[in-house]
Amino acid sequence: MTGRKAARRGARAIAVAGCLVIALCGASRPAAAADADSSIVFDWGALYRSRLSIERASDVFRWNDEASASHINDRLAILGNLAWGDRVSLFAKGATGYRLEGPYRTEGFSLDQGHALFRLLDRAIEARLFSRERVFRTSHRLMEMLSDDAPLVARRGEGLALDIRAGRHAALRYVESIMRGPDEIERHGGLPVFHGGGDIVRMLRLEGGGPSRWHTGLILSQARSIAYGDAVIIGADAGLRVRGIDIMAELARSQPGTWEDLREHSLFDLRTERSNSNRPSAFFSPNNVFAAEAGGIAFRSDRLGSAGIIPGYRFQGASFINPQGEIESDVSETYAVAWWRPAKYDALLSVDAADGLRAGEERRMMIGRFRARYRGGFELGEGIICREGARSAGIVSLLDENALSRMRMTVRIDELGGGNDVSCFAEGSINLSSRLTAKSALYLHGSRSSAYAVELEMRPRERFLLRIAFGSFMPAFEEMMLGSAPIVDTVSAERYIQLFARVWFGGI
Repeated sequence: MTGRKAARRGARAIAVAGCLVIALCGASRPAAAADADSSIVFDWGALYRSRLSIERASDVFRWNDEASASHINDRLAILGNLAWGDRVSLFAKGATGYRLEGPYRTEGFSLDQGHALFRLLDRAIEARLFSRERVFRTSHRLMEMLSDDAPLVARRGEGLALDIRAGRHAALRYVESIMRGPDEIERHGGLPVFHGGGDIVRMLRLEGGGPSRWHTGLILSQARSIAYGDAVIIGADAGLRVRGIDIMAELARSQPGTWEDLREHSLFDLRTERSNSNRPSAFFSPNNVFAAEAGGIAFRSDRLGSAGIIPGYRFQGASFINPQGEIESDVSETYAVAWWRPAKYDALLSVDAADGLRAGEERRMMIGRFRARYRGGFELGEGIICREGARSAGIVSLLDENALSRMRMTVRIDELGGGNDVSCFAEGSINLSSRLTAKSALYLHGSRSSAYAVELEMRPRERFLLRIAFGSFMPAFEEMMLGSAPIVDTVSAERYIQLFARVWFGGI
């Protein structure tokens, strides 16, 4: 089949499927549906937060108060939601000040987030006019083809999101949005602008499925961006439950340019003539991504407990373009997760193994973990990370928590039997009273560098928080990194003093 014929047949099938979904949607409304509640409800809320952060920026001007990095940053947000029953909802969030999610400050009060939501035909149709909301997502199980956290779409989109449902078996979702830069957003007070240019993201998603037995889907996505270029994506996914085992597969192809450029190859650009048993990934092109997984392979015994395995395979081509999603490129690997839980004890043994290529390099890695929880809130964990071409890493973690205090420590030794580099992360908290909590954290990296953090948190009321902190690093994901990362990175150490306060009013 030529690429032109395949593209035409694919477009024709999409059009027919879309018409079928809409027709079924209209037919799915009950003949005597009860009128929805038409009462009018208004909710509001206000959130104020202030942060004073001073850092030791250099050896020349220590603790100098630089407005770009160490100055006081405050932010006031006011929220309101007006609803007519469950059919119409108008929401707006206005804010001024420094936004923690972005590197810029809004000088004047502006619209930060908002939507107008309409539900029709007993919620069979839902239309949302949105501004800078988290609507960029799909129902894919294995790959993030569209993501609210992707650099292209994060906190910038405005447009239309349309959801159409036909009973329990079919659904359609369409998103049409334009992305504007921070300067353009601030220039118009955060309000939607109906003229001028900007990056564009479009997405059409068709889904079908039976109750917990099977599902299938099709996605078409287009991105037009000055920074990332123009690209289109076509993808299909399917799943089937057989005797309690969930088998899932997802396939997509991207192409630089527009929809016309998809005609250069077959619809998904699969290369059957190059595939062989020694190189199964040759079946795909560099513009493809593919993922398959089988879940639910498990057995249970009253004496031994329960155990299972989740095998899978992923291929993510080096030329796959996905600025509106979070798919890593140039990956081809087989993986499996095996686990066992004893019948009489609160314990878990798991093994994660992967074999394949990442960024053109061979990757064979296995992570084994064991966790056991004892009476009194004490938990013990052990693990090992094995990589081909490198010495193993051993991990031990301890957790002790109760109503008054919490202490967690993770110790990792890299290059076991060689360099024996020790990294350690310890954090703890103690309730000095019902309203005052003291916290601290220590981090040692590779037996060479260390950092610390101390924090005092006060909650005199449910809606008020005051935090005073100082140290040489801000704890974030160190514990997760020590427990699973192939290589441990050092933290960015910088001495700082921080004062943070937050107060909340209203019912939102």
